[in-house]
This record gives sequence, C-alpha cells and structure tokens, in this order.
Amino acid sequence: MSYLRKVALLAITAAWLAACQSTAMERGDSAFRSGNYVGAWAIYQEAGDPAENPALATRLARTRWFMIEDELLRLLALDEPLRALNLLPNLATGAPADRAPALAEIQARAQNQLGAQYARAGLAAIEADLPLEAMHYLTLAVAWNPGDELAATALARTVARLEREGELGTSFYFEGMEHMRQSYDLRARTSFHHAAVLLGEDSRAQERFEALTEDLAEQSRSEARLYLDAGLLGPAFLSIRTAERMVPEHPETLGLMQRLDAEVRSAQALVGADLAIRGGYAKRADQILEEIAVFGVAEHATEAHSLTLRNDELKLDQAYKLGRAFELDEQVLHAAEQYREIQRRAEGFGWQDTELRLSNLQQRIAAATRAFDAALAAEAAADSGAYRSHLEDTVRFASDYEDALTRLAVLRAADRAPAPE
Repeated sequence: MSYLRKVALLAITAAWLAACQSTAMERGDSAFRSGNYVGAWAIYQEAGDPAENPALATRLARTRWFMIEDELLRLLALDEPLRALNLLPNLATGAPADRAPALAEIQARAQNQLGAQYARAGLAAIEADLPLEAMHYLTLAVAWNPGDELAATALARTVARLEREGELGTSFYFEGMEHMRQSYDLRARTSFHHAAVLLGEDSRAQERFEALTEDLAEQSRSEARLYLDAGLLGPAFLSIRTAERMVPEHPETLGLMQRLDAEVRSAQALVGADLAIRGGYAKRADQILEEIAVFGVAEHATEAHSLTLRNDELKLDQAYKLGRAFELDEQVLHAAEQYREIQRRAEGFGWQDTELRLSNLQQRIAAATRAFDAALAAEAAADSGAYRSHLEDTVRFASDYEDALTRLAVLRAADRAPAPE
C-alpha cells in the first residue's frame, strides 16, 4: 500500500470516528434535554474518552450534577428531608455556579418539609397531653421553618401552659412539704406526685415522691410481717397490696405474698383435713396433711400434729371395726390380721381390747389348725365320717382357715345331689 493511500485511509477513519462521537453526543444531549439524566450519562460514557474530548467531559460533569439534584428531589419525595439537608453542605462546594438557585430552592424545600414534620410531631404531642415533648418538637419546627404560623402559635401556647404548670407544680411541692411536717405521709406523697407531673421527672418533687414511696412501701411490708406473725391474714393481705401498689415487683413484697399464699392455702388445708377426719375419710386426710407439711407454715405445725393424731385414731378405729366384722363372720384369720395391724400401728401400747381379742382368736386358730390336720389325716385314711366331722370343727373355729369351707361345701353339695337310677 502506498503512502498516500495510508494517509487517506487514516483520514477516513478519523472522520468516521468523529461522526460516531458526534452522533452519540447528540443522542446524549437529547436524553439530557428530556430529563433522562441517567440515560444521558450512559450514552455519554459510550461517546469516547473525555480526556481527549473537552466537550464530552463538560457534558459528563454537568449530567452528573443533574443526577445528584434528582437524587435530592427523590429524597424529598420520600419525605426524607433530613437526609437531603445532610448531603447539601458537601455537595454545594462542587456545584456549578448556575445551579446555585436550584440548590437554594432544594434546601428551602427540605427545611420547610423538615419543619412540617416536627410541627406534626409537636401537635400530636399536644393531643397526647405531653407538653414538654410538644415544646421540643415545635421549637425545632419553628427553627427550620420560621414562616410556619401554626407551629409558632402552638409553641407560644405550650410555653405559656408550661409556665402556668410550673407555678402550680411549685405550689404542690410546698404543699407536700407541709404535709410531711405534719406527718401526713400519704397526703405528702400525693402532692409530690402532682408536682412531679407538672415539674418533670428531673425535678426535686420527683425525688421526694420516689423516696417517700419507698418509705411507705417499707412501712407496709413491716406491717405485713407483723400481721403474718400474728396470724392476721386479712390485714396482712391489705398491707402487702399497699406495698405492691407503691413499689411493684419488689423482691421482699413478692416473698411476703408467697408467704401469705402459703398460709392461706395451709389454713384451708387444715379445715379440709378436719372435715375429712370428721367424715371418716382417713386416706383423703392423709393426702391433705402431706400438703400441709409441704406448705411448711410453722404456726400451723401444732394443729397439723393434732389432726395427724386424730387421723391415726380414725384409722385404728376403722381397722378395729373391720376386725370386729371379720370376727362376727367367723373369719378368724382375717380378724386376727386386723388386730395385729392395730397392734403394730399402736406401737405396742395396745388399743382398746385388741390384745384380749387377739389372744382369744389365736386359741381358736390353734384349735382350727388341729381340727384341719385331723381332717386331712381322715381324708388320707378314707374315713369320710371323721373327715366331715373334723372339717365342721375347723369351720366352727375359723371359717376362713385354709380351704376348709370349700371342702365342706363340696361334701354338702354331694349330699344334695340326686342318687343315680
């Protein structure tokens, strides 16, 4: 290729590239004019190297700034003026000179919008009867937007109210001090409470109110302990409730409430055990007496022990009656077992005439044993008459001895059976 042809080819290529750049910049300019700054930025990026094209570099810088302005306006649309105001000081230093009015307008809009936010919060605080909070928000509202007449009027009224309440709070405070001087602690606490509401949580009235509240709560706890020790559960309950109302969730108050609950439940259980014993329900009484032991109320120990002794007497009496019933039914072995159980429970001290009865029953058991052994011997010797006679003696001495009654029943059934034809 000749030198002239190379030069011509380079010239054509340069012209083509310039035409392409011109076309891309024109498309970017069109997007910029329509407000599509992000699209314009993307097109300009494809138009070439801004270091070699001052016009392209100027367009990129300006488009970047308009994108920043768009972001600020987007924040205002999202009701986030504070974020916009935080960004503006850093952005203003690099802004083009002709964009100063636009920036000032954005800043004014953001300030007014932020002021409106604080104004709404202040008015809501007034509706919620929170004057200190309302004054805080309304002061910020007027600071950011001095032209907001509604916020300024509400602020003036709130300040006037707080001044009046401050005077009233001071009056309540000194009224409380006078009540304390006269030892009217409850009245003083009420006055300090009213004063603290008006003067604020950081006031001297609040300190007085909290200290007096703790003192009164401790007095109520001390009264509750005295009432519990004296067994006066009703007054103890009232004192504990007063302490709980003064200082909720206090550990000592909770402990007193648990103690009161145990004593009330234990007292109810004592009544239940007494009724169970009177009704003859020894097992139920045992269960209730176990519950009383778990409650561990020292003041109820003596009464619980007395109930335990009564229940033991009930169980012995019931066992004795059952033994007498066995005895009347000639169930000598069962009766003897009941009397032995009574002797065991009585720990060798005896109970009523169980020793005499057990002695008599043991003689009958011995006689039944001899008669039954004789019956077995007669059975082995095939002596049916003696077998029957000894079985009858056995049953007469003890109807529940071994299987003597069953054997005798078999013999009697055979007597009633019809003879074979």
